[in-house]
Amino acid sequence: MGSSDKIESAMGEKLLTIFQKIEELEDPLKRRLLALAVLTKRLEEEDYQPVLIGGFALEYYTLGGYTTTDVDIALPSSPRIDAIFSEFGFKKEGRFWFHQEYDLLFEAPTSKLEGENAPLTEVEIEGLKCYIIGVEDLIIDRLNGFAYWNWQDDKRWAIRLLELNRDKLDLNYLKKRAKDESTLKALQGILEEIKYEKS
Repeated sequence: MGSSDKIESAMGEKLLTIFQKIEELEDPLKRRLLALAVLTKRLEEEDYQPVLIGGFALEYYTLGGYTTTDVDIALPSSPRIDAIFSEFGFKKEGRFWFHQEYDLLFEAPTSKLEGENAPLTEVEIEGLKCYIIGVEDLIIDRLNGFAYWNWQDDKRWAIRLLELNRDKLDLNYLKKRAKDESTLKALQGILEEIKYEKS
Protein backbone atom coordinates (compact mmCIF):
# COMPACT_ATOMS: atom_id res chain seq x y z
CA MET A 1 0.00 0.00 0.00
CA GLY A 2 1.21 3.52 -0.73
CA SER A 3 0.50 6.91 0.76
CA SER A 4 -2.23 7.53 -1.82
CA ASP A 5 -4.24 4.44 -0.86
CA LYS A 6 -7.80 5.24 0.08
CA ILE A 7 -9.04 4.38 3.53
CA GLU A 8 -12.41 2.79 2.98
CA SER A 9 -14.10 2.88 6.38
CA ALA A 10 -15.81 5.93 7.88
CA MET A 11 -13.63 5.53 10.98
CA GLY A 12 -10.54 5.44 8.78
CA GLU A 13 -11.58 8.66 7.05
CA LYS A 14 -12.21 10.31 10.42
CA LEU A 15 -8.78 9.23 11.67
CA LEU A 16 -7.12 10.55 8.53
CA THR A 17 -8.84 13.93 9.06
CA ILE A 18 -7.58 14.03 12.66
CA PHE A 19 -4.11 12.97 11.54
CA GLN A 20 -3.99 15.89 9.10
CA LYS A 21 -4.43 18.31 12.02
CA ILE A 22 -0.74 17.69 12.71
CA GLU A 23 0.14 20.41 10.20
CA GLU A 24 -1.72 22.95 12.38
CA LEU A 25 0.34 22.12 15.48
CA GLU A 26 3.60 23.93 16.18
CA ASP A 27 4.63 22.01 19.31
CA PRO A 28 6.72 19.00 18.15
CA LEU A 29 5.68 16.97 21.21
CA LYS A 30 1.98 17.48 20.47
CA ARG A 31 2.51 16.66 16.79
CA ARG A 32 4.11 13.33 17.62
CA LEU A 33 1.56 12.51 20.33
CA LEU A 34 -1.30 13.18 17.93
CA ALA A 35 0.29 10.95 15.28
CA LEU A 36 0.76 8.22 17.88
CA ALA A 37 -2.83 8.56 19.13
CA VAL A 38 -4.24 8.21 15.61
CA LEU A 39 -2.03 5.21 14.87
CA THR A 40 -2.96 3.67 18.23
CA LYS A 41 -6.68 3.90 17.46
CA ARG A 42 -6.16 2.36 14.02
CA LEU A 43 -3.83 -0.37 15.29
CA GLU A 44 -6.23 -1.27 18.12
CA GLU A 45 -8.76 -2.19 15.43
CA GLU A 46 -6.30 -4.95 14.51
CA ASP A 47 -5.67 -5.93 18.17
CA TYR A 48 -2.31 -4.15 18.49
CA GLN A 49 -1.54 -1.63 21.21
CA PRO A 50 1.62 0.39 20.63
CA VAL A 51 3.31 1.71 23.77
CA LEU A 52 5.60 4.73 23.71
CA ILE A 53 9.07 3.95 25.08
CA GLY A 54 12.60 5.34 24.88
CA GLY A 55 13.65 8.92 24.34
CA PHE A 56 10.24 10.34 23.46
CA ALA A 57 8.75 8.81 26.63
CA LEU A 58 11.58 10.52 28.51
CA GLU A 59 10.78 13.79 26.73
CA TYR A 60 7.13 13.48 27.80
CA TYR A 61 7.91 12.73 31.46
CA THR A 62 10.56 15.47 31.73
CA LEU A 63 8.22 18.07 30.23
CA GLY A 64 10.50 18.57 27.24
CA GLY A 65 13.70 18.66 29.29
CA TYR A 66 15.01 15.85 27.14
CA THR A 67 14.40 16.11 23.40
CA THR A 68 14.51 13.58 20.61
CA THR A 69 13.35 13.49 17.00
CA ASP A 70 12.12 9.91 16.70
CA VAL A 71 9.27 8.02 18.32
CA ASP A 72 10.14 4.61 19.75
CA ILE A 73 7.25 2.25 20.34
CA ALA A 74 6.84 -1.32 21.51
CA LEU A 75 5.06 -2.96 18.59
CA PRO A 76 5.54 -6.21 16.65
CA SER A 77 6.80 -6.22 13.08
CA SER A 78 4.40 -7.38 10.38
CA PRO A 79 3.30 -6.49 6.84
CA ARG A 80 -0.14 -5.61 8.25
CA ILE A 81 1.34 -3.01 10.59
CA ASP A 82 3.41 -1.59 7.70
CA ALA A 83 0.20 -1.31 5.68
CA ILE A 84 -1.55 0.60 8.48
CA PHE A 85 1.31 3.10 8.71
CA SER A 86 1.13 3.43 4.93
CA GLU A 87 -2.56 4.42 5.14
CA PHE A 88 -1.42 7.63 6.83
CA GLY A 89 1.38 8.39 4.40
CA PHE A 90 4.33 6.73 6.13
CA LYS A 91 7.02 5.00 4.09
CA LYS A 92 8.96 2.04 5.47
CA GLU A 93 12.71 2.62 5.39
CA GLY A 94 14.61 -0.24 6.99
CA ARG A 95 13.35 -0.49 10.56
CA PHE A 96 11.75 2.96 10.46
CA TRP A 97 8.46 4.42 9.32
CA PHE A 98 9.03 7.91 7.96
CA HIS A 99 6.48 10.59 7.10
CA GLN A 100 8.20 13.20 4.98
CA GLU A 101 5.43 15.83 4.91
CA TYR A 102 5.03 15.95 8.69
CA ASP A 103 8.66 15.11 9.51
CA LEU A 104 7.74 12.09 11.66
CA LEU A 105 10.00 9.13 12.36
CA PHE A 106 8.69 6.05 14.15
CA GLU A 107 10.63 2.93 15.14
CA ALA A 108 9.66 -0.28 16.93
CA PRO A 109 12.90 -1.50 18.57
CA THR A 110 10.99 -4.12 20.57
CA SER A 111 7.79 -6.05 19.93
CA LYS A 112 6.43 -5.76 23.48
CA LEU A 113 7.29 -4.69 27.00
CA GLU A 114 9.19 -7.45 28.80
CA GLY A 115 8.92 -7.49 32.61
CA GLU A 116 7.77 -3.88 32.68
CA ASN A 117 4.53 -3.94 34.60
CA ALA A 118 4.14 -0.43 35.98
CA PRO A 119 0.77 1.06 35.00
CA LEU A 120 0.94 2.73 31.61
CA THR A 121 0.31 6.45 31.42
CA GLU A 122 -2.71 7.19 29.27
CA VAL A 123 -2.63 10.45 27.31
CA GLU A 124 -5.69 11.86 25.54
CA ILE A 125 -5.41 14.15 22.53
CA GLU A 126 -8.18 15.07 20.06
CA GLY A 127 -10.45 12.54 21.78
CA LEU A 128 -7.99 9.70 21.12
CA LYS A 129 -5.67 7.88 23.50
CA CYS A 130 -2.07 6.79 23.41
CA TYR A 131 -0.10 4.86 25.99
CA ILE A 132 3.30 5.56 27.51
CA ILE A 133 5.55 3.18 29.42
CA GLY A 134 5.13 3.58 33.20
CA VAL A 135 7.49 6.16 34.64
CA GLU A 136 8.91 3.63 37.12
CA ASP A 137 9.95 1.34 34.27
CA LEU A 138 11.52 4.27 32.43
CA ILE A 139 13.51 5.14 35.57
CA ILE A 140 14.72 1.53 35.72
CA ASP A 141 15.80 1.74 32.08
CA ARG A 142 17.95 4.80 32.82
CA LEU A 143 19.15 3.34 36.11
CA ASN A 144 20.42 0.26 34.28
CA GLY A 145 22.41 2.42 31.87
CA PHE A 146 24.05 4.15 34.80
CA ALA A 147 24.60 1.05 36.97
CA TYR A 148 25.99 -1.22 34.26
CA TRP A 149 27.78 1.19 31.93
CA ASN A 150 28.32 4.21 34.17
CA TRP A 151 26.41 6.43 31.76
CA GLN A 152 26.21 9.70 33.69
CA ASP A 153 23.51 11.12 31.42
CA ASP A 154 21.28 8.17 32.35
CA LYS A 155 21.89 8.89 36.05
CA ARG A 156 20.97 12.53 35.49
CA TRP A 157 17.73 11.60 33.72
CA ALA A 158 16.85 9.00 36.37
CA ILE A 159 17.22 11.75 38.98
CA ARG A 160 15.10 14.15 36.92
CA LEU A 161 12.36 11.54 36.53
CA LEU A 162 12.40 10.84 40.27
CA GLU A 163 12.16 14.53 41.12
CA LEU A 164 9.44 15.41 38.62
CA ASN A 165 7.23 12.43 39.39
CA ARG A 166 7.80 11.92 43.10
CA ASP A 167 4.13 12.39 44.03
CA LYS A 168 2.93 9.57 41.78
CA LEU A 169 5.75 7.05 41.93
CA ASP A 170 5.22 3.55 43.29
CA LEU A 171 8.47 3.35 45.26
CA ASN A 172 7.86 -0.27 46.31
CA TYR A 173 7.50 -1.35 42.67
CA LEU A 174 10.56 0.71 41.73
CA LYS A 175 12.70 -0.97 44.42
CA LYS A 176 11.44 -4.43 43.47
CA ARG A 177 12.30 -3.88 39.80
CA ALA A 178 15.71 -2.50 40.78
CA LYS A 179 16.30 -5.59 42.92
CA ASP A 180 15.26 -7.85 40.02
CA GLU A 181 17.68 -5.97 37.74
CA SER A 182 20.48 -6.07 40.38
CA THR A 183 20.56 -2.27 40.47
CA LEU A 184 18.98 -1.70 43.88
CA LYS A 185 22.25 -0.43 45.34
CA ALA A 186 22.49 2.18 42.56
CA LEU A 187 18.89 3.23 43.14
CA GLN A 188 19.37 3.55 46.90
CA GLY A 189 22.52 5.61 46.31
CA ILE A 190 20.60 8.01 44.07
CA LEU A 191 17.66 8.27 46.49
CA GLU A 192 20.08 9.17 49.29
CA GLU A 193 21.97 11.60 47.08
CA ILE A 194 18.85 13.60 46.23
CA LYS A 195 17.36 13.18 49.72
CA TYR A 196 14.31 11.62 48.09
CA GLU A 197 11.09 11.49 50.01
CA LYS A 198 7.54 11.86 48.85
CA SER A 199 6.14 15.32 49.53
